[in-house]
Amino acid sequence: MYSDKDFQTFWFRYKTEGEPHGISINSFCINQGVPYKQFYAWFKKHAKDTVIPVEGLSV
Repeated sequence: MYSDKDFQTFWFRYKTEGEPHGISINSFCINQGVPYKQFYAWFKKHAKDTVIPVEGLSV
């Protein structure tokens, strides 16, 4: 069973190692041996906690 910390670390690794190279999260999960269904369930629960930078916003 994976912990929140495991998935947080995995998500960071995907954002820094997988996404910049055009690798889908599903493929990254498969390559790293992480069950996608478990990761996706964690992500849905915690996506609201993710900070998304906003660029080009003028007030």
